[in-house]
Amino acid sequence: MDAGNPIRALQIETVKGEPDPASWLRGPSTGFGNSREPLDELRNRLRAMSEYELVAFGKAQREAGRSAELQEAQKEWRRRHPKKTAVGDREL
Repeated sequence: MDAGNPIRALQIETVKGEPDPASWLRGPSTGFGNSREPLDELRNRLRAMSEYELVAFGKAQREAGRSAELQEAQKEWRRRHPKKTAVGDREL
């Protein structure tokens, strides 16, 4: 077993009954660089992921050093979880 392999680490961390977080990393279009996957397709995939899959994807991209994919995953997380802002006495 290769302890430095991020996909293997994700497989080990998979909770029983949850989808395999590495399943969407295995196909021929694993990233969005080098014309493998256009940015819009990556964003659509991220929107379709569960929160569990999104977090696992972000961790895998960070481990693999893929900053563009990591940034898109972070943007999707922030879209789903916007920071609350206070205006006067009310929160928006």
